[in-house]
Amino acid sequence: LRLLKEIPCAELAAVAARTAETLKQFSGEIPKSAAKTTDAASIIKNPKIDCVVIATPAATHFKLAKEALENGKHVLLEKPMVASLDEAKKLRALAAKSPSTFMVGHQYIYNDYVRYLHDNIVELGNVSHVIAEHLYNSPVREDIGCLWDAGTHQLAMIQYLFSPGKIISATGRSVCMRNKDIDDFTAVAVKFEDGLAATIIVTWLSPRKTRKLTIIGSKKNAVLDDMEERDKLKLLDTQGSQPFTPKISAREPLRNEVEHFIRCIRTGEKPLTGIDSSYEIIEWLDKISRSVEKN
Repeated sequence: LRLLKEIPCAELAAVAARTAETLKQFSGEIPKSAAKTTDAASIIKNPKIDCVVIATPAATHFKLAKEALENGKHVLLEKPMVASLDEAKKLRALAAKSPSTFMVGHQYIYNDYVRYLHDNIVELGNVSHVIAEHLYNSPVREDIGCLWDAGTHQLAMIQYLFSPGKIISATGRSVCMRNKDIDDFTAVAVKFEDGLAATIIVTWLSPRKTRKLTIIGSKKNAVLDDMEERDKLKLLDTQGSQPFTPKISAREPLRNEVEHFIRCIRTGEKPLTGIDSSYEIIEWLDKISRSVEKN
């Protein structure tokens, strides 16, 4: 809401929430000129509205995105794209037929530190291993587990940086403390088609936040610590000498994401996190979920 109000080339025309209480809670963020409703369909079917941003629980993503595409809307859909591989297959078929822009909000791909890594990844040499950690304390979801909620971030970065292909093996464990189908902690070792190995650790029960990506290369290693206030990215040679901290002028990732979405609508450019890359991430999540032990 804040960014859509601030970006000059878009007008926030309407906001839908599940309840009137939620609309009231965010009333200070909603322009007086914007319509407010608890009926999302009234926005999706409004011919005067060009695009919709869907920031709702994952279990509702498929239904809302399907309706939006069928009504000719451009769609920015929060991650994870959907809550199952079956839904992903159906949505991919719909998006492929639609002339509308379809994009998923894999926000870390629009992080300027991650972009720097992408543009300079050859400096690291042959990358053999990635360690991705995302530990936090709430929100705890009721419709998906922590892997699908936050592991999506790690997998999106791995895909963007390395394009490693299919997952050929995934070994690890998920701990389900509240519900046998919803993981509260997952640690998994993944091997990709191109030989890349990744260790992914995710939980929403940690008292302290950790958002760290460690990349092991033959020439250099890289550590991206998103919890640092500045100088989030450090490059180290394999001998462990003084780290190099590149000077990066970083903007708010969500602003980069929203501006990219609007530019794609205006120019016809293919979104960086469009249907194909987002579908592959759902494939990876499905493969990992079916491979790990649960207790």
